[in-house]
Amino acid sequence: MLVGATVLAWAAGGVLGGQVGASPPATAGTSTSTTLSAHQALALARSEVLPASAYPSGWKGYGPSTAFRGLSYFAGFQNNSAELLARCLGIPTSDIETSPVEIAGQRYNGSSSDLAVSENIEVFRSPAVAAIDAEAAANESTPTCNKHLPGSQTGSEVVNGVKVDISSTHIAIRPIGQVGDHAADIEVSGQEEIPKYELTATAYSDFVYVQKGRSEAVLFFSDENAAVPSTFIAHMAQAAAAQLRST
Repeated sequence: MLVGATVLAWAAGGVLGGQVGASPPATAGTSTSTTLSAHQALALARSEVLPASAYPSGWKGYGPSTAFRGLSYFAGFQNNSAELLARCLGIPTSDIETSPVEIAGQRYNGSSSDLAVSENIEVFRSPAVAAIDAEAAANESTPTCNKHLPGSQTGSEVVNGVKVDISSTHIAIRPIGQVGDHAADIEVSGQEEIPKYELTATAYSDFVYVQKGRSEAVLFFSDENAAVPSTFIAHMAQAAAAQLRST
């Protein structure tokens, strides 16, 4: 399974700073809620995480070392890329939040295929800011704006022994319908290889954003050589929405 590098493929060369590894305790940072304390925001996030039973029968989690951190739409951008992206999308930079309180979930998958999924819960300083994050992901200009960020169009990236061909990366907005208050599905596909084992694949990833109130569930799907089934995405997105509390 080549899962792991595609999170950087969508980042088009590492612009999005999604990090794999054990998730440390989330902190409020400088952009926490004006009405919830960090402790309250973390408690809310923990209450909204999908239980293991929400994943397909026979699937198992692979532990905190498989979690990706920083998966809200504007999170983790390096240098001034978050501001550049916001301006490209026509969003005032004062309206975005790049470090919401986050619970990063482990990866789940079965033994019979490469399809896998994880969920992060993000808690923003207000419902309006949470809505902006999800709406930005659904913006029809997102693929174009992301491709115009510095370092996003050429070259390659090697992550944990997996080589990502940035030039082949394709970003598309997939329809997802009404889920929660706002929802978006960004599909990323591109060529990946593990030179050590002479393995190559077309990797598909979907970043699905489901917002309700001040919370956003970010579902990270991945598969190899086939797009992630839209029916599976819809099922998991609805389950995530049902778990979110409107606050």
